[in-house]
Amino acid sequence: MSNAPARTGRISRERATAHVVELLERVCAGEGAASCVTAVYAFGSWSRGALVVGDVDLDIEYDRSRDPETAALILDLLIAGRDWTSPLRKALKPRRTLWVMYEQIAHITEPVLIYQDGDDLDAALARVNAIKVDPAAGRADRDPVHPVLEPVADALGRPSLIVLGELLTHGHIGVSVLDLPDIALADIQDPEFHEFLVATWAESSPRARAARAGGVFLLGRGIGLPQLEILERHPGGTADGLTWAVEAREGKLKNFAWDLGHGFDGWLYVVRSERKQPLRALEITGPETSVLHDREFELDTWLLENAPHIQQIGPAGD
Repeated sequence: MSNAPARTGRISRERATAHVVELLERVCAGEGAASCVTAVYAFGSWSRGALVVGDVDLDIEYDRSRDPETAALILDLLIAGRDWTSPLRKALKPRRTLWVMYEQIAHITEPVLIYQDGDDLDAALARVNAIKVDPAAGRADRDPVHPVLEPVADALGRPSLIVLGELLTHGHIGVSVLDLPDIALADIQDPEFHEFLVATWAESSPRARAARAGGVFLLGRGIGLPQLEILERHPGGTADGLTWAVEAREGKLKNFAWDLGHGFDGWLYVVRSERKQPLRALEITGPETSVLHDREFELDTWLLENAPHIQQIGPAGD
């Protein structure tokens, strides 16, 4: 869904626009996976002309069949359960100022087209420059948020809030907001888990922070290491017998729907682990009556059929 960057401090429109232009330069160069991009849309405060923004919201539409090498790589990643957006991210190199989603135009209102298939860089820049500056533009009104999600609403993107909120409202998932203690590497008592962490991430990595906190929490519940999937890796050494996932990348959050319908007992999504403040996590489970257990279930189709109003709600935040 997104490359899920940290929403850091507010920056000037000029600086944010420079980062957009960098991405458009790579799109227009059309090399490798970048040649698959068919459209780029902006939404949020930058597209409304705000002078100062927290980030720039973008949606990238693409056709992977345009580059056989990219198509094969994406398919391999999908089959392996890995991050299939990585070829696009590596080709486009979006700055952390850019909040990038892929193929989510159905969930966005008032998108502003800044690149379409066939544009050269001059044409794309003309679209960017056509956006009128509006000193009065600011954050959009926030969408209604399910009460359970209120404590973390400002830390989640709009698509994530829609997915979680709609499934919660229909009773298809259960969600609890948890406070997780921050765990230092030196405090990891399980030697196998400690070895896994050392071999996988630098100790200062935000993902390592999430993996330590989420893993220790679930191990403390009596869940065995071979049952854990942590950021799509298997500290127990095998993908067999997995029952719980720990994730910290918002772009992977929608995967809980498939996992809960295919044998997982639950998901632990660590929210914004890159920040220094205390960690919070969403514990997501699927009751036995959940539609997620239907092997024919497809999340995007369900959203469009059961939550058509989401297309009439403007994007939240920046």
